[in-house]
Amino acid sequence: MVTTEDLMVLKNQLLAKASEAVRAGNVPALSAISARAAECERLIAEAQDLDERFSSLSSYLHTPAERLALHDSPSPSTARPRFAKRDGAEMRAQWIADMMAKGVQLQGYGKRYTTVFGATVGLAPANERQPNKWFLGMADEPTDVIVLLCLTKSEKVYDLVLPVPALGRYWALLSRSGSQVKFNIRKDGTVFLLLVPGNEPFDVTQYLSHYEPLVISRPQPVNSVLTTNSSLAREPSLTTFGRKKYSVSGVYEMIVSHGGEMYLNDIYREIERSGELTVHDEGDNTTGATRYKHNVRGYLQQLKRDGRVENVGHGLWRACTQ
Repeated sequence: MVTTEDLMVLKNQLLAKASEAVRAGNVPALSAISARAAECERLIAEAQDLDERFSSLSSYLHTPAERLALHDSPSPSTARPRFAKRDGAEMRAQWIADMMAKGVQLQGYGKRYTTVFGATVGLAPANERQPNKWFLGMADEPTDVIVLLCLTKSEKVYDLVLPVPALGRYWALLSRSGSQVKFNIRKDGTVFLLLVPGNEPFDVTQYLSHYEPLVISRPQPVNSVLTTNSSLAREPSLTTFGRKKYSVSGVYEMIVSHGGEMYLNDIYREIERSGELTVHDEGDNTTGATRYKHNVRGYLQQLKRDGRVENVGHGLWRACTQ
C-alpha cells in the first residue's frame, strides 16, 4: 500500500528532475514534470484527508453508545463533501507547479518553501466565503515572502506575492492568534486591499502575480525585528532587494542618477534596456495592464508614501530632498 511518506519521496524526486530540466533549459520536460509534481501534491492532500476521515470514524469505537446520535452516522449515498484543507492543498500544489513552469524554483513542502537564493516563502490559501473577501492565516514565524492564494467561487485564483519588508509597520499590526498571523483581504473592483486593524486598508494590488521577490537575492530578515507584540518594530529599508533597476530601490536610484527627476516613460525605457525583464514581466496581468509597467507604478507609489519621491505632474517624478 502506498503511504503518504512514499508520495512525499516521489514528489521530492520529481522536484529534483524539474531542477535538472531548468538547468538544461528544457521547457517541455519542465512543464511535464511540473504537472506530475502537482498531481503528486494532490495525492498527498487526499491521503492526509483520508487519514483524518479514518481517524474520525475510528473515534466512534471509543465513544459510549448513549453519546452516539443517529444523525452522526455517515450515509453511503451522501456525496463526498469538499474540505477546505484539501482545497488549500490543491491550490498550493497547482501554484507551485505553475511557478516551476515559469522557471521559478522553490524547495519545500506544504505551506513552507525556500527560493534558490535562500528566501523563505509562506503560502496561505483561502476560499471566497463571502463575495470578494478572503480570510487567510499562516504560521507566525520568520518569513521573507508571503503568498496569499485567493480562490473565487468561479475557481479563479488570485495570487498576492508580498515581500514582508513592503508591509512595513503594518506587519506588526496584523491580527495574531494561536501562533498564526491573519490576513483579511478584500477586493473592490480591480483593487485588492489588506485590512489592517485600527488603520486604513493597505492597497496590495501591485503585488498581484508579482514574482520578483522569488527570483532575486534574499530580502533582509526583517521578521527578526518585527516580532509579535514587539513595541520596537521598525519599518525596513526600501533597499532590501538590491540594485536591480526593476525594483523599488532600483527605480529610486535611477531617478536620483538622472538629476533627481524622470518621466514615467523614460523609467519604462531604462528598465526595458536593462535586460532584466522576462517574457512573463512583459505580458499582461489579470487587470489587462502590462505587468512590469503596473509594478513600476506600484514602486513609485510606495516611494511616494515613504516620502522619497513626489509626482510633479504630467508623468514627471522627482526625488525628494532628504
